[in-house]
Amino acid sequence: MPADLLVVTASNSFADSVRRTMEETKLYRVHVVNNKATAIVRADEAGISLAMIDLSLGEEWVQEIGKSLRTIRPGMNLIIICDDNQTPPAFDSLRPWVLVRKSFDMTDFMDAINRPQTDSATNTTPLAWLSDETKAAQHLTRLTLESSAQAALITRNNAMWAYAGGLSQEAAKEVAHTVTR
Repeated sequence: MPADLLVVTASNSFADSVRRTMEETKLYRVHVVNNKATAIVRADEAGISLAMIDLSLGEEWVQEIGKSLRTIRPGMNLIIICDDNQTPPAFDSLRPWVLVRKSFDMTDFMDAINRPQTDSATNTTPLAWLSDETKAAQHLTRLTLESSAQAALITRNNAMWAYAGGLSQEAAKEVAHTVTR
């Protein structure tokens, strides 16, 4: 079954070219949209985990669309497409992402999207408070106070590991059970 690929671009000719090229591989089903709202709806409905965003939409739109897509699908792989002579901005808030030039060769493109994406922020040492249940609960308490949340919890091995909030212990366990199913 082909994977779903979302292409966000205002260029019909570019969209047609990508659709033709990608669907010929029989590996992808291409969904073409031209705005943020449609991109979010389509990504959510189709369960899309790979999106190409055309930089010709503008830096602000690429940033906004990328963030919105990652809000509904945090693990979404993003590919930013730009013209050959264009230097894209860093888009630090969208990392990790892959850059592909518009005149892409299919082999280069497939290599780029199959390359594991790493985020330098995830390669840092583990947070100290995550190794201690008491410190984790204290951290969660601070988070609930700062965010006005009713509760916050951390689960490990499908069980509640640390909890902070106004729910009874039984209600917290029920929430943990619900989210770990």
